[in-house]
This record gives sequence, C-alpha cells and structure tokens, in this order.
Amino acid sequence: MTDEPQQPDYNDPETLKKLRARQSSRAKVMGLGLVALVILFYLITVVKIGMT
Repeated sequence: MTDEPQQPDYNDPETLKKLRARQSSRAKVMGLGLVALVILFYLITVVKIGMT
C-alpha cells in the first residue's frame, strides 16, 4: 500500500473538463485582480497630480 496521491487521468474527458473549468476560473480571478490594480494605480496617480 502506498500513500502517494494518484495522478488524474488527463485522457478522461470529464477530468479535462473539470481542469479547464478550474483554470478558467483562476484566470478570471487573476484578470480581475490585475484590472483592480491598474485602476488603483490610476486613481493614485490622478490624486497625486491633483494635489500639486
């Protein structure tokens, strides 16, 4: 008996579907985070310029 985790079967269409959904979800979250960071930097720049 081994305690090693089993590798998923990447040839199984159902496994691939779940994997792609998880990757897509992660990509959307990262994209939203990047957009939020860009907006934050933009607002900070506008405030700093407006103060001078």
